[in-house]
Amino acid sequence: MGAVVLVVTFAAGGVVGAALSGAFASAQPKTVAAQALGTNDQTGPGPGSSPGGVANADSSCSPTTDAATSGGSPASLTSSAMKVASGSLHGYAWSLWSARGQPGATGLEDGGLVLGGREYGLCPGYPNPAELEMLDVGRDAIVYGVIGYPGRAKIDLSLGSLGTFAPGAALPSPQVRVVNGVSFFIGTLPKPACSYRALELDSTSPGVSAEHNLGFAGAGAGGGYELSDNPGNSGGCVENKIDPISFSQGIWQLPPGQFQDGFG
Repeated sequence: MGAVVLVVTFAAGGVVGAALSGAFASAQPKTVAAQALGTNDQTGPGPGSSPGGVANADSSCSPTTDAATSGGSPASLTSSAMKVASGSLHGYAWSLWSARGQPGATGLEDGGLVLGGREYGLCPGYPNPAELEMLDVGRDAIVYGVIGYPGRAKIDLSLGSLGTFAPGAALPSPQVRVVNGVSFFIGTLPKPACSYRALELDSTSPGVSAEHNLGFAGAGAGGGYELSDNPGNSGGCVENKIDPISFSQGIWQLPPGQFQDGFG
């Protein structure tokens, strides 16, 4: 079966390059790779069905989470959405809320997280099948997100290097729960959020893997991979707010556990 590889790059003004190679032998490409860059600029097609017949379940959610206004009152969220999970983490009580009438990852990304009595979004705004946000809570960092493929995902977090998918030093694995049929994860990192310039997120759901590299608080901005069409994603880390994502790239539809360091 011929492999299809899609690479899409974005700068502040929109699409600056795209290449499609390979040929379909069936409706299920082996690998679709995309640099998922930008928020409302994201126009490239999402992946198709994954190896093993696991349906793709990524979400181009809306409205986009705004790091600058995060950490406010959860009253609007809790009055309009449905609580689907709750727990505690490092002394913080948390609850996860899903938008009413929305299934799977879409419901969670259009809902949100309440942690320590503050609301935080789950929608970076581009259709990656794996999403991650990082919170600055002072003494340490909290990471959380959604893996849009069905079933329980295994999550591997490590320090990242911008522009490559090569993992660095391993970080603690987060808690994982299956909610709305997909995986929600939440965990702590050993240092304050401002200590992390980039993270590598590798996930393996039943039948399929994905890897994403994320830069924070200005890291990678101006390199053609920035989320500059959402002003709330600019700036540095601020206590009790989401640390702004300034760089994002991802590869998905990979065979289980077969991660790679580049787009080749």
